[in-house]
Amino acid sequence: MALLLNSSLAYLRSKSNLLQHIQARFRGNPEEHRLSSSSNEWLEHDKKNDSALSARFAKIFCGVLSDEDCEYVIKHKQSVIPHEIMDCLLGLEICYDLEQKDSVLNISKNFSSLVYTLGSENWHFMRGFYLKLAHHFSPSVRTIMASSLAEIAKIIGTELTEQDLLTLFESYLRDDADVRAGLVKNLSEFFKIVSEEVRERLIIQLSGFMEIEVHRNWRIRFELSRECIQLCRLLSPHQVNEYIAPLSMLLANDSIADVRLQGVELLAEIVAIFICSDAPISYVQSLLDDSRRSFMKSNSYRRRQSWGNFMQAILQKNLLHNEQFMLLFEDDLIEVSRDKISFVRLTTCQIARYIEHEVLVKYERVLERIVSLAFFDDDLEVQLQARIILDAVDPDSNEIDLTEWKRKVKERENTMWEEIKEFHRKRNV
Repeated sequence: MALLLNSSLAYLRSKSNLLQHIQARFRGNPEEHRLSSSSNEWLEHDKKNDSALSARFAKIFCGVLSDEDCEYVIKHKQSVIPHEIMDCLLGLEICYDLEQKDSVLNISKNFSSLVYTLGSENWHFMRGFYLKLAHHFSPSVRTIMASSLAEIAKIIGTELTEQDLLTLFESYLRDDADVRAGLVKNLSEFFKIVSEEVRERLIIQLSGFMEIEVHRNWRIRFELSRECIQLCRLLSPHQVNEYIAPLSMLLANDSIADVRLQGVELLAEIVAIFICSDAPISYVQSLLDDSRRSFMKSNSYRRRQSWGNFMQAILQKNLLHNEQFMLLFEDDLIEVSRDKISFVRLTTCQIARYIEHEVLVKYERVLERIVSLAFFDDDLEVQLQARIILDAVDPDSNEIDLTEWKRKVKERENTMWEEIKEFHRKRNV
């Protein structure tokens, strides 16, 4: 075994462009790289040596391959890439030797290229090697393999994915934070490959993972919110209501702004799915009622602002028609426009930018609120954005009357100083 390992490492060092050569094959059409009959001499090996090598390879993988798979590796050959390369790779024992770290990292980064070049029909040759890398002691290697899990699944197909990769997927859910982050990045792509029955099983496991993860790493929460938007389109309305909708409420109230914005988009996507699909009306009604209590009626201005961002996301992503939106959210839009915090009122103007003028004039209450913001709001930025919506800003002069704004600022300053003086007077008494 030591002799095989040393010879394999020597081969890798002498052929420094080995993996680059394989990756170059991956970038093109794999059919164009099938060896022609004129190059068959490159594949010629002594049959006795081939059998010896195959037996040694099977012994290396005996811990991760079944007896049938070991027998297959011993008795069969592939004709896609040269045997010298295959022998070298299969002969590289993945052990706890830190000297192999760079070689193992390079191989793991390019492993999907190898599988793509060989094709799904030759997955048996790479399965043992893949499982060795996937369970490597180094978190860096496992992170790379977790990130490429969906890509491998695309190549080998649904049947082999459910046979060989599901257990690995489940183990990565309980791995280190970096490994979990690598897995989550391509979560929706992996779900596209597996069957509906397996999705049902995985989403149940994933819901437990989500409930724990939302209190840990914010980067994983960010990636999770992005992937859940894609997952909603793969799951049934019942599954979305059961597993994804509760998570969206937590993400939309996250302490990190980027996570909150992604959570708001996820919530908007779910509402649109419930409205546009054959989901029971109770799903959307219950979700909107809970969301209004949690966000629009909250004492936290950050939550109220998230509700405004939620309505903006619906229009910005064209999830609902303008008429549908106004029927559902006219009262919410008026409520947000009357908020005491200027940042929240500003979202009214940002929402109105995506409403067609013909639709906006039909709803007089909303139009009156925008006019009020344009000419009577305390905040200058809110005034400006509202006037832009009403086309009340002259693009040539681009001037706004600041007289009233200056007067209000002076009043606030005078009130503040009076309160400070009163505080010091009472303190000195």
